[in-house]
Amino acid sequence: MRSAGLFSDQRRPPLGLLCLNVFLLVLPLTLSSPGLPAVETADAAAFYLAALSLWQDGDLVCDDRDVRRLFREYPGTENLLLVSGGQGQTVYFGVPLVYPLVSAPFVALLGAKGMVLLNAALLAAMVWMGFFYLRRHNDETLSVLFVAGYFVLSTTFVYVFWLQAEVFNMTCVMTAFYLVERGAGASVARRRTPRRLALSAAGAAMMLAAASYSKPMLAALVLPMLYLLFRARSWRGLAAFVGAGLLTAVAFAGSAKALTEETWPYFGHRASFDVSSPVDYMERKVAPRFFEGPPARPVRQISRAGEQLRFTMATNLRAAVSEFLIGRHGGFVLYMPFAVLAIIFFLLHDHRSVFRWLILAAAVLTAGLFVTLVRGNWLGGGAIVGNRLFIAAYPSFLFLVRRIHPPWLVAFGCGAAALFLGPILVTPRGMPNEQAHVLNQPFPHLPLEWSLARKLPSYQRIPKADIVFQGRRDEIKEHRDEIWIRGSRSVEVHLLGAHQQRDFVFDVRNLAPDNEIEICLQGLCRQLTFNDVPANGSVERLTFEALRGKSVPRAGSDAVAYRHRLTVTSKWGEQPRWRGSDRERFYLGAALMFLGTPDDLARDLFHVEWSSVEAPSSMIAGSTLAVPIALRNASSHRWPSAGPTRVKVSYHWLQEDGDVLIREGKRTNLPTDVAAGGMIRTEAQVDVPERAGRYVLAFDLIRERVSWFSDADQKQMYRMAVEVVAPAP
Repeated sequence: MRSAGLFSDQRRPPLGLLCLNVFLLVLPLTLSSPGLPAVETADAAAFYLAALSLWQDGDLVCDDRDVRRLFREYPGTENLLLVSGGQGQTVYFGVPLVYPLVSAPFVALLGAKGMVLLNAALLAAMVWMGFFYLRRHNDETLSVLFVAGYFVLSTTFVYVFWLQAEVFNMTCVMTAFYLVERGAGASVARRRTPRRLALSAAGAAMMLAAASYSKPMLAALVLPMLYLLFRARSWRGLAAFVGAGLLTAVAFAGSAKALTEETWPYFGHRASFDVSSPVDYMERKVAPRFFEGPPARPVRQISRAGEQLRFTMATNLRAAVSEFLIGRHGGFVLYMPFAVLAIIFFLLHDHRSVFRWLILAAAVLTAGLFVTLVRGNWLGGGAIVGNRLFIAAYPSFLFLVRRIHPPWLVAFGCGAAALFLGPILVTPRGMPNEQAHVLNQPFPHLPLEWSLARKLPSYQRIPKADIVFQGRRDEIKEHRDEIWIRGSRSVEVHLLGAHQQRDFVFDVRNLAPDNEIEICLQGLCRQLTFNDVPANGSVERLTFEALRGKSVPRAGSDAVAYRHRLTVTSKWGEQPRWRGSDRERFYLGAALMFLGTPDDLARDLFHVEWSSVEAPSSMIAGSTLAVPIALRNASSHRWPSAGPTRVKVSYHWLQEDGDVLIREGKRTNLPTDVAAGGMIRTEAQVDVPERAGRYVLAFDLIRERVSWFSDADQKQMYRMAVEVVAPAP
């Protein structure tokens, strides 16, 4: 007998699927500190605290009680996403209330584990719905294999351990499609009773409204659902769908208004704040000054979205599409391989289905809205792994599949999951925190998401002169004017400039003996070999000319930057040691110093007029003096006061006959850049020779790593006779 339940079927559910569900539901109970990353940040912390606050306090106000709750389970949390509505007198949690409302009982029972348990239960529910849908058209074993791979061999499994709403939104989308397809799309006539179809349509609308309240772009998925209801000629179902959706949205907005003074958290003053110390946080918070600037009202949101859309369409649409599909941190093909497989099965067997074409079109529209309207954050924040925003639309691709044939293609999906997702599936709570999985093959050969590169926690940006060096935090390090590159591996670094720059000059310093270094810039490679290496390292100068950078979107602005890809491969490395100190905890393969362009280094700025030098004619041996000086830049170029080739004041000590006694005098930095023809005053630090006698003190300027001014013209020095006397006994 066939039962009348929602998940009715003639056959008993397979044991393998039951075992998978037991595994998913027991696993969260074993965790000591669930959630990703290990230190909760921003919206993850806000979701967790909002659920606790709803259950224990009956509100969404963030006060000292809530911050201390977070600190008990996640000490050292860096930031918390908050919003202030109205006049800014009260601070609330800056996340949509639907997921905290649903997860509140679980959090009250098991703390953070309860939120992970809820996510696991929702994942199990999606697996069952997918199984019952596929089993109507395919063999039971094949249906189990495909649906298990679809949801477990994807980033869905990773997001189970995040204290965020991704799995909840996915379940809402999955349930909406399941109800509509089963009610309006089933082929059995008795399943299309008006009442049954209206109930299914109303339930689907409520689920989609819940997901769209968190991610409005998901509302595009309504298109195929409306088509199914229209094709079924169910005007009651259409009315129930539209009415239930509107009522649900109004209910959510009204509840949020009552709890937070705003119908939607994105309409208020919303920002992230440091809560690493709960006491300091509450002492710093002065509610009226907590948020600055006008709130993000709907008109401002729509205006900003229009600007984002115009900029993306005009400048970097091709790059955005490429990054969305195969970007190394969130590419659709990489992190959702079974969705690609679903598209293949659709094109093979159901390419005449209007309903499935509308599903694909709605998914593409949703992706386009994410990429264009939230261009600076279209992968989601935090420790990004996969597309955290678009993952909510992932279940819709399952309904592209009707017939799983040929079955061997499922093995292709499993192989793709192993290739791209293996490291994060076996360590779902550890690896994504710093995106270390992208160091594996083939990720280094795939595009980096430039619109988010500044926000990726595993990457850093190091400005040097007019260029920004960007690379992984565990592979590059800033040390004074140098960029340290980790040794014994190939390291990718990107050079970003506001203007197109074609020529580059680098000093490459090596500490490791018998080291071999290959440096490639935009495909042009140079080989360096170091044999005998002195204690402070060997330095080689490299010049790259006539290169052209690629334009990329600048993170956080409506402009473009120009990118050059630099790869540094070293055979060996060494841990630097400075003046007997402990070794630096960095395995240095090569130290790069960007000097500028050949034209910049060739500029004739070696002209100076010494206006006054207030140095005494008699000095005490071994002493140090501060000599006031005034000088003018007599060249036609600016003197830089910062950077590796900056100009400094220095001096030489000469014998009376002109022989050099001390060539390298102490350097004194210029307080600011000096424009052509500009004057500057400073105090030059002078170390007096240890032996008494008559000497010549020759003040000079030096452009570091280029030349002394006196090397270009001896007349650029300011000479004065000095008698150095022995100190009094």
